[in-house]
Parts: sequence; C-alpha cells; structure tokens
Amino acid sequence: MPAAAAALETLRRQYFALVPPYLLRVPAPAELASADAQQFLVSRVLESDLPPPEAGYQRTFWRRVLPVLEEGAVDERIYEAVAQLMAAPSNAAAPPASHKTFIYDLAGQERAVTLLEEQVVVQAGTTGLRTWTAALFLAHYLLAGNLGPVPAAIELGAGTGFLAAVLAQLGADVIATDLGDEEGEEEGEGQRRTPLGRLTANLALNNLPSPARAAALDWADAALSPEDRPPIWAEALAPVNGARRTVVAADVIYDPDLVPLLAGAIDLLISPAGEVPPPVAIIAATVRNEDTFALFLAECEKRHLSTQLLDLASIDDAPTFWDTALDRGTRVQVVRISKQ
Repeated sequence: MPAAAAALETLRRQYFALVPPYLLRVPAPAELASADAQQFLVSRVLESDLPPPEAGYQRTFWRRVLPVLEEGAVDERIYEAVAQLMAAPSNAAAPPASHKTFIYDLAGQERAVTLLEEQVVVQAGTTGLRTWTAALFLAHYLLAGNLGPVPAAIELGAGTGFLAAVLAQLGADVIATDLGDEEGEEEGEGQRRTPLGRLTANLALNNLPSPARAAALDWADAALSPEDRPPIWAEALAPVNGARRTVVAADVIYDPDLVPLLAGAIDLLISPAGEVPPPVAIIAATVRNEDTFALFLAECEKRHLSTQLLDLASIDDAPTFWDTALDRGTRVQVVRISKQ
C-alpha cells in the first residue's frame, strides 16, 4: 500500500478505535487536503457502514483534523457534517457509552470487532465495561501466531468480549465468561450494563463465524465439589474434538484478594497433568503492581502450576489494534501456565 494511502487507513482505524485526538497520526496537509484523501474521509469515515463513535468523540476528532484540511479547499460534505456535529447539543456530564471498532487484517482481508464500551474507567461498580491494553496485546500475539493454535477456548473475565470475538474470527470455539446473571440488566437500546450482559450484547453485535457464547462463571466455584458446581464448569472441562479448551484471560491480575480464586479456577480448568495434548492457560497481565503479579506467580507455584513468562517481540509503532493509552508505558506480561 502506498505511504499516503497507508497513512489515511491508519487515521481511519484510529478514529473508529477512539484513539485520543492528541495521539492521532494526522497526515500532512499536502496529503490530507488532496481531493482523493477527502473523498476517502467522506466515504470511509463519514459514510462508513461501521457504527460511528459517540458524538463527543467525533467533535474532538474533527477539531483535530479540520485545521489540517483547511490548509487547502475543504470538501463541502465534510464541512456540512462537521457543522451538524458542532451544532448538536453536547452533554457536559461523563462521556456516554460509545461504539468502538477495532479494524485489523486477517489472511489478506479486513476484519472488524465492534463493541459498545464505557469511556470512563469504572462504570456501574465495575472495570469490565471497556477493553484494556492487555487484551489488545494478547490478541496481537494470537494473530501473529506467537502462541500457537487455539481451536477451542474458555475466557475468564471476558469483559467487553473483544478477545473472545477475535478468537472466534480466528475459528476458535469460545466460551466467554464473566460475573453476572444470564439475563443481565437492560439499559438503553437493549444493551446491558452488567459485565455479563454487556459481554452477551457485544458478541451479538459481531457476525462471528465460529461459536462464541457468554456464560456466567464465578472463580470461587472452582473450590466446590463437582456436583455442587454450576453446569458451566462441566462444559468448560469437556474436550472439544479430543482436546481441552485453552484458558485465556487478559488483565485479570489486579486485586490481591482475587488472586487465589483466579489461580484456583485456572488449576481446575487445566488439571490433571499428563493429558495429551496438555491443556494450558495463556494470561496477559498489565503489571501495574509488581507485588500483586508476584503473588499470582507464587499462588500458581503453590498449586503446582508451571508458569512461563513469554519473551515476545515488542509491538511496533503500527500496532494491530490501536489503544486509548490508559495503560501507556505499563508493562504487559504474557504467561503460559501448565500443570506440573
């Protein structure tokens, strides 16, 4: 792809991923103000079939981009769309939930995962209503083939459903789990505010080629006897085409009180040792607190779980998935776990 076209495509993907305006890679005026580039902005951004970001983000995007366009003659369709956005009433309270679309390439074809996400860190008492950096990293390495094939998976703490959707687009049979009841809590436009409810709604937003469903799973239930555990555990433990599900999780190591429960759930899901092929867990951790991460590794060791800290190639300046920079500069560690 020519450099000018690649720069426009990057800007488009950043827009739909709600990258903060100060991090946008806006092409130079000579490139962006050209007639072809402005036609791209009209057809691939303003008139795209993808759900647009909420109006507040759109306004900040165009405040960043329009001055660059005005170095030349601006397409009237862009002026008209921006004028309508600026004239619309804005909400001075916390930003509303917004559609966010992660666009990427798979086998030479463009794919997209669309999610409804909160734009604040904590909403309705949970951090599970937005996609975090560790999930983007883990999806990048899965797409790159660094972690091997994952034909079937169970995701713990699936949150928005981003990782589960990517795995399903890769062809995996996925059970995406989180806390909540099977009905969830209704909110505007039929979406759901609880983690499980939002997860269910987001999986339904995407036309996934492989089975992907949401289910309630409480890590604490791993300590119960088999007959007392909810049925989801038996399904999670059952082989799929002769092999156990790979356990995946991203950004679930953050609360020291939950670490023993998480380790216990992983232990159950990849036990016993000696199966062929051996079941494994792949966890991506945003290491905000080294003590909490060390506690997780120690808890795994206590349960005779072998942990391998994967030394993976760094993600370059053109990542597969654009981030909103909430965890900018924080180390992300991917861990492969197996039963000794």
